[in-house]
Amino acid sequence: MRVLLCTLPALGHFHPMAPLARALQDAGHQPVFATSASFAPAVRRAGFEVETAGLDWLESEAERAFPDLMDDPRSLELYTTRHVWPRVFARAAEPMLRDLVELMRTRRPDVVVSAGIEFSGPLAAEASGVPHVRMGIDAFRPLSALGPGLGAYLEQTRASLGLPPDPSMERFCPWLYLDVYPPSMQRGTPEEMLPVTRVVRPQPFVADDGQAYPWLDALGERPVVHVTMGTIFNRVSDTFETVLRGLRDLPVDVVVTVGPNRDPALLGPQPPNVRVERFVPLPRLLERASVVICHAPYNTTMAALGAGIPMLCVPFAGDQL
Repeated sequence: MRVLLCTLPALGHFHPMAPLARALQDAGHQPVFATSASFAPAVRRAGFEVETAGLDWLESEAERAFPDLMDDPRSLELYTTRHVWPRVFARAAEPMLRDLVELMRTRRPDVVVSAGIEFSGPLAAEASGVPHVRMGIDAFRPLSALGPGLGAYLEQTRASLGLPPDPSMERFCPWLYLDVYPPSMQRGTPEEMLPVTRVVRPQPFVADDGQAYPWLDALGERPVVHVTMGTIFNRVSDTFETVLRGLRDLPVDVVVTVGPNRDPALLGPQPPNVRVERFVPLPRLLERASVVICHAPYNTTMAALGAGIPMLCVPFAGDQL
């Protein structure tokens, strides 16, 4: 079976889909990801085939791709402005849709999978007469809850594809809603879920770079606090600085990962019990961590819960757990 998985260009969207793609590989199927050219190398490093599609952008650098969506760059932080993100994703959806329609013709997938609010995959699949699966990687919300602007955009796009109107947005997920979000953490009741919902056990995907970290192995008996804000919200002003001011004088060892798009040196000099890195594989850190401080993203949260490690969560956006 040929499966086309459509992901927005960010680790937080790709990692929840990767275990499904791995399971498909192991079962003898042919998963292929579709994403932006700049994000494609991350997919290939994880061992998957990838087709480039849509705008060449990264969610972690969204302000470069969509500078006009920032009302005032001096006072508005894109990364903490919830109303901006639906506009960003809708803007990215149109060129992605064009390329996906072409991929439907050339790759001829048997099924299309999209996660969260990736809007183009369902439309391209329906226009091509191919079943579509939507993965739920956060608390379930009907699309109507995202605002009337999204509904208007989807209706306009459906018309351009020759699809019938769908004002209630029922056609966005008529086949299967694969829910990897823990039922105990859902905001609504089971009756409010889609009738095509199937719940599966969360399976965090964690990349290992194969490197040795002797400094991590050499940490002593003191509690280890791991601090991460992922790859999107790691640039919210003064977040790491505030956390470190509260931790640096405590009798603990602190390991901060600032993400590949931030320079650790920008946090300035730190005491001996604080180590700042761009990236350390999460499994390695969880082997030593006594507590995790994060912004409650899906992947880190599921991994920490699975390891039984307490968390202090500082969420910034509505899609975080």
